[in-house]
Amino acid sequence: MSLRRIIWCSITLFVLIFFLAIIPVDVFEAYPLLFGFLGGILLFISLAQAVADFDSIYELFEKLDPKQPTPVGRQIFPYTIVPGIIFIFVLVIYQSNRKKEELIVFGQLTKGIVVNGSSTTTTRRFQSNTTYDLIVTYNDSAGHQHNIHQNVNGAEFRDAYKGAKIDVVYSKRHPALAEAISSVDELAKYTKIPNSRINIDNLIAILESTRQDTIVNYLNTLNYQWVKNEQIYTNEKRGLAIKVFPGNSEVAYVEPGLGLTSTVGDKKDDGLEAGLASRGYKKKAVTDGDKTHEFYYNDKYTISKELKMSSHDENQIGLSVNMVYRVFRSGENP
Repeated sequence: MSLRRIIWCSITLFVLIFFLAIIPVDVFEAYPLLFGFLGGILLFISLAQAVADFDSIYELFEKLDPKQPTPVGRQIFPYTIVPGIIFIFVLVIYQSNRKKEELIVFGQLTKGIVVNGSSTTTTRRFQSNTTYDLIVTYNDSAGHQHNIHQNVNGAEFRDAYKGAKIDVVYSKRHPALAEAISSVDELAKYTKIPNSRINIDNLIAILESTRQDTIVNYLNTLNYQWVKNEQIYTNEKRGLAIKVFPGNSEVAYVEPGLGLTSTVGDKKDDGLEAGLASRGYKKKAVTDGDKTHEFYYNDKYTISKELKMSSHDENQIGLSVNMVYRVFRSGENP
């Protein structure tokens, strides 16, 4: 093997190591297509030269003497473009996984603000495809501001608005490397968050609470993330709501119903109602005219259940179906 071929083999190995391991994940993430194509082109050139061992670039265009046998390396070197093309896709996929691993290991949770957004529609073969993009700004722990462009689906784009707050996970090692996240299940992959289900014991604790200012903190120890608006506590990510009535006379709890989920993977059967029988609550039905109301009760508390349906806004089609549970002390009128 010639010295020149040894050098080009070494260069080929260096290209692989450089693009797969040496380039920092945040630098690659800033220009993924540029580094992807650059890596593919350099691998093709170095691998082709290692295989063909050309003395100069002019040999590419020289006509070979048909009486002389063509070296095997120069016969197969055109096919080295295949590894180069494959390397482009490998780099993009591999670096995407590197980003996820970086955020899982070194992720820091913060709040970002939606500052802009756009949608782009392309048509090909009479079929339209629309992509949605949000621009989110956030501050790292040092107070430095960063912007990220986040691809989202249509529903997330419609729910977003300028000034809306959104969860952002950024790398403590590379603060400019970040991901804006709207799903609770997706957020749980990057950082540890409370993820318990609301049960009747939690609602009774709220009913008997004497300090209203601690309720939102209590709820956030159960599952992420609750906010308070007057006497109503909402968790938009999970589709949950709790209302505390004046004088702590009653607590109303709303969760998705009819097989819908409060968090992805949590079926309705795992909701509030599933835990009542195991806690000793008895069930009864009361008929009022043409309506039948279901209740759960014990010596101290009564829980009523009601199905509520409401229409979506004008930009969405269909109905929202929720279960409303009202918790009050036994012997008191709901």
